[in-house]
Amino acid sequence: MKVLMIPWGLPPHYFPQVPLVWAFRAAGHDVRIAAQPYASSAIMASGLTVSEVGHAYDHATVMKENTPRVLQFLKDNDFGKGLDEDGRVAFVDQLHRLVGEVYVRSAEAMLGDLLTLARSWRPDVLVGDPLVLAAPLVAADLGIPIVHHLWGDVLTPQFGMPGKAITHGVFAEDIRRLYEPFGVAPGADALYTLDPCPDDLQVPGVPERRSIRYVPYNGPGVVPEWLTEPASRPRVCVLRSGTTSRIAGTISTVIPQVAAGLTDLGAEVVIPINKADRDALGDLGADVRIAEDLPLHLLLPSCDAIVHHGGSGTMLTAAALGVPQIVIPEINDQSMNGTRLAAIGAGAWIAEQDVSFDSVRSVADKVLTGGAAAEAAAKLAASIAAEPSPAQVVAGIEELV
Repeated sequence: MKVLMIPWGLPPHYFPQVPLVWAFRAAGHDVRIAAQPYASSAIMASGLTVSEVGHAYDHATVMKENTPRVLQFLKDNDFGKGLDEDGRVAFVDQLHRLVGEVYVRSAEAMLGDLLTLARSWRPDVLVGDPLVLAAPLVAADLGIPIVHHLWGDVLTPQFGMPGKAITHGVFAEDIRRLYEPFGVAPGADALYTLDPCPDDLQVPGVPERRSIRYVPYNGPGVVPEWLTEPASRPRVCVLRSGTTSRIAGTISTVIPQVAAGLTDLGAEVVIPINKADRDALGDLGADVRIAEDLPLHLLLPSCDAIVHHGGSGTMLTAAALGVPQIVIPEINDQSMNGTRLAAIGAGAWIAEQDVSFDSVRSVADKVLTGGAAAEAAAKLAASIAAEPSPAQVVAGIEELV
């Protein structure tokens, strides 16, 4: 069987697909990955090859330019809270204007390249990120089944299913012109949607949802010697989003306050960071270990807790490994993730504007002591482990062909 995988062109959207790619390969199937150039390094680092598509549109640069405006819009409008129906419609309409164009223009730029690849290679099935709006057109052109693969939670119900809401919003006419020649209805569902996010952390409404076990993968790396030795005190990972930081053009300023609050509790703080971002952190003291280019899934099994931004990949990696979480969100969907974790007792969250030495120390003390958060985190990990493995999912996809 030939499988064409099309992730959205950011590494956090690709990483959750990697175990499924490996499972396809282990089952003897041929896999091609087509993606925008920004994701190429991450794809090749996972041991796979990539066919680059959409060179004519630099989505990563556009997102970098747009992200500060989006964040300011969300903050100015209190993230859409407390709106009546008319206000909610206007809020979502403007949000789609700010964030939707990058997906529409990417689809326009990717479509020709994807069709050339697909018509030449003739895949039997397509697995795509729902944000890749050109993927359904490729499947329709070849007459093959398409399965969507999510990267985590689907934001909030008022924003709609990723990809689908954009097709019916302010760019509906652009999408209609793109889709009409292929006879595909804008926003049409895939055969089903593979979802690595467990029930407790997902919002309702995922169309034709089928669970797939989240298997943590955060890139390649070398296991440092210190990680093979037992920690002598509670170890807490502190992580801010590398992708958000690079797109927004800044490294989070809350890390020094977080590190100070944790070290005052006697914790060993470990900060995994890309080598390129190291200098932006400065000197955080002797009790803080900086781990350059250390994948999160290697570090977290040794940790008693993690403090992070609330991105889906980080949240699901910690959840799968049974690590209690403290979320300090940078953008809207991350605050929703923090709220859901707190609701099931597997962690807590602190609004970024409320971060201080005292607030971090107080919340971390509760998470690290008493055992309730650790127990809830272990229960969450057990629920993820009970989901169908990527190998089992491959067997189901084989039946489509």
